[in-house]
Amino acid sequence: MPVSKVVRRLERDFGLKVSESAIRKWVTRAAQVIGDQKEKLEPQVISETSGVLCIDEAYSGALGILLATNPNQKDELVGYLVSHDSFDSEDVEKFHLKLKENGIEPDQVVTDESALYPEVIKTVWPKTRHQLCLFHMSQKLVNIAKKAVRDIRKSIPKPPRKDSQQVTKKTRELVEKVLDLHSSGVASRKLARDFSISRNTIKKWLSDPDKFLRKYRSSPKNDIVSTKRLNKGEQSETHSAELVAEGWESWDQIKDIREVLIKLAFDISSNKGYGSDEIQKRYQQVLGSPLAPKIVEIRNFVESWYSIWTLDEEALPNLETAQRSWEELADRKLLFVEHHFGKFQSRMTNRLFDSLSFYFQREDFQSTNNSAERYARVVKKIQKASYRIRSKHHLADRVLLQELMRRKRIQNEDLYLSNPCQI
Repeated sequence: MPVSKVVRRLERDFGLKVSESAIRKWVTRAAQVIGDQKEKLEPQVISETSGVLCIDEAYSGALGILLATNPNQKDELVGYLVSHDSFDSEDVEKFHLKLKENGIEPDQVVTDESALYPEVIKTVWPKTRHQLCLFHMSQKLVNIAKKAVRDIRKSIPKPPRKDSQQVTKKTRELVEKVLDLHSSGVASRKLARDFSISRNTIKKWLSDPDKFLRKYRSSPKNDIVSTKRLNKGEQSETHSAELVAEGWESWDQIKDIREVLIKLAFDISSNKGYGSDEIQKRYQQVLGSPLAPKIVEIRNFVESWYSIWTLDEEALPNLETAQRSWEELADRKLLFVEHHFGKFQSRMTNRLFDSLSFYFQREDFQSTNNSAERYARVVKKIQKASYRIRSKHHLADRVLLQELMRRKRIQNEDLYLSNPCQI
């Protein structure tokens, strides 16, 4: 928790009044004591490291940190590199080489799609499987699907204003009055002030009066028309700029679907499915509208993607079955949303499938680098302004202390039994 809260908590729970500066000194001193033992304790960290590493970089303010974690040991921190700048290929290579020098030889390394990693991993660990994070790839698909739903919603006809005829008539009368007064010698500045209209608007009206009189003229489409309300099966008079759009039952249905798509966009685009009755009800509403074929095509694509990677309860997915499903999805003909998913499909090559499916080979292999992501969030929290940690040295010490405290809580070990290597 932030140092300021620690001060209040100590006073509330133990009656101790301690200043924030004293607490920061204690933390710094503890980190220095730990740092003095770092070289002796590194071998134990290396011996605990399994065949899997998750690597990721994180940025917070002016500082960046490159992390390597062991997901099979409760997200144990294996190594880290702190920098004042963004990381380049040289930094990443230095990080990997130092891990190798310390005896780290993983069977699998999991990263996101950053261009910093592929060549470095291939050079430093030629036999290591480089697994691309399946979560990041799936997140890209989710974002594409959500955009497709948003675009479909934008294409829905907008209900006309019920007072469109009245507004048009009033605007025309206002234009005519402004033109008459101006022709009688009233200045445009006074007209703008009297009618609370922008001077630029009045200048436009005066520049081409005929154009704006034509624009606001009364026309048949602005009349009150008799429309059939199909949802009630009766004739009624309604203020409408035009008949209900083709395929739709009523303007009320259009309004409902517009609202439903806002609430349903994430469920359509993700692997969460339709768990609750409320979501099922919304989905059925959409299926009863002219948008059904487009929404079904989006949902089928998303479900097909996640079915490729679905783990059986007792075994890993079958690689051959998964690859067939991958190829079928890559070649699927889309009728309505090809312009959204086409680029994603073009990326679905056999090479990409191999990079995403290495975790099929062993039960201890990981499909995502969420382990490093989780640790990065911890680091960002540490580096909040309330801690006033803005130097490489202090952040490195604080990360080290955080890791050892975490191990003590998880394993109930002595605080100084093991220590990750700072690179």
